[in-house]
Amino acid sequence: MATSFDSTLNSLGIKRTTTSAATTTTTSNSSSLNQNDFLKLMTAQMQNQDPFNPVDNTQMVAQMAQFSSLAGISEMNTTMKAISDKLGATSASDAMAYVGKTVLTEGSTAYGRNTGGIAGSVELGDAATSVNVTISDANGVAIKTMQLGAHAKGTVGYDWDGKDSTGADAGAGPFKVSIDAQNGGASVTAASLVWAPVQSVSTTTGSAVLTLPGIGEVPVSAVRQIGSGVMVKGNRQQFGQGNLLQSANALDLAVSGDGFFAVKPDPSSATVNYTRNGSFLVDANNNVTDANGNFLQVYPVDGSGNLVQASMGSLKNLTLPATSGTVKATQDVTLGVNLNAQTAVPAKTPFDRFDVSSYNQATTTSVFDAEGNPMTMTSYYVRDTAPTPTTAGAAADLTATWSVYSYVGEQKMTVGGGTAGGSDNVTLQFDNKGKLTGPATKTTFDAFTTAGGSAQSISLDLTASTQTAAPFKVAKQTQDGLAVGQLQGVTVDDAGVVKASFSNGDVRALGQV
Repeated sequence: MATSFDSTLNSLGIKRTTTSAATTTTTSNSSSLNQNDFLKLMTAQMQNQDPFNPVDNTQMVAQMAQFSSLAGISEMNTTMKAISDKLGATSASDAMAYVGKTVLTEGSTAYGRNTGGIAGSVELGDAATSVNVTISDANGVAIKTMQLGAHAKGTVGYDWDGKDSTGADAGAGPFKVSIDAQNGGASVTAASLVWAPVQSVSTTTGSAVLTLPGIGEVPVSAVRQIGSGVMVKGNRQQFGQGNLLQSANALDLAVSGDGFFAVKPDPSSATVNYTRNGSFLVDANNNVTDANGNFLQVYPVDGSGNLVQASMGSLKNLTLPATSGTVKATQDVTLGVNLNAQTAVPAKTPFDRFDVSSYNQATTTSVFDAEGNPMTMTSYYVRDTAPTPTTAGAAADLTATWSVYSYVGEQKMTVGGGTAGGSDNVTLQFDNKGKLTGPATKTTFDAFTTAGGSAQSISLDLTASTQTAAPFKVAKQTQDGLAVGQLQGVTVDDAGVVKASFSNGDVRALGQV
């Protein structure tokens, strides 16, 4: 039976379900009032109220406030559900990345690696004085027991090479892993962690679950480690000869055949390392090192490069000396020249070294002062007497006199104090056959002051000079001074002997690698 309230609802377009004692029939109409319904009721009540006795709308307003709060919470729940669904989809998508990888998780079944054996870990709940891992076949028959010793609480890794107690190959598995951990005779809680490949990922339960062979379904949260199922089984050293390449670095070396370069990380240490990497450099202290700063070691050799001793105790750092030799000031200069007998007297006199028409020829010789500094000694040759005319049918008369003026740098070399009481030149006299008749010995010049401030005297030996009809020629030129040689290069011969060459011509054997 419809009530006046129902009529009011119908007039407002609000429908409700009807319930009888025998049956309950639910129509498509709403059985409850929502926020919009209350707004319509409040509007209708205000329109039909008694103006002299207005309706108290306090409770209706309070109801409206509650509806607003509920509506906000409902919308928030809808948003949170959408976010949850999105996160769930993302988690499932991320879990798909596990397929094809290996994971470390709790389990007692493991399959052999391609290289043989298995790797795993033991998770100890407390410290243990002994931890034993037993590998068994699928039937439970023990294959190998590994004793890991004492360990503190935490995770202990192990690696089994796939061999049984006799050294035979145990196959690819599957293998059963059991753990026995003791602490002074008392059992310690220990979990077996094995590596297993992920075959598939399932999300039917609402969260990602990994399917592992021999273990079953495992939640992602149970994974301890990802992608490190491959462990080092052993180190294999390869010392085969590689291709030899040419380089511009004299210290790029290569060992042909068997052998190593010996290097020391610390030159004062007894520790010696070995390498076949022959790329070496020179550090700030002229030590030969590799790219890591290790010092190249060599055996000592004598001056000819012969090995002196070949023991580990005799190894020494290879250090390149910056210089070589002992300084010696020049004392004697020897010049043997041939002067052209047909040369005329210079067009201009007297001699002026800055005027080439006042002398016939000139030679230069490098000499050294007491500090090893180089100086240039220049000797000018001036013909004093004209050539004797030759009569037809008669032998040529080569009689002649020459003057030789010498300078060291800007200083003129004199004899006996110079022109005042001595001479500023050396006189060469030749007979009619062009043979030198004087001087018969070397000429010693007066001492002079070098640029370094030291006094120095030089002798000039011209006794090997000749005069013929041939052109001017320097046949002999020597000096006895020595300068300190600067390092110019390094070579290593086929025997491994390191040699350093210097600007003064010295070559020193430094050692044998």
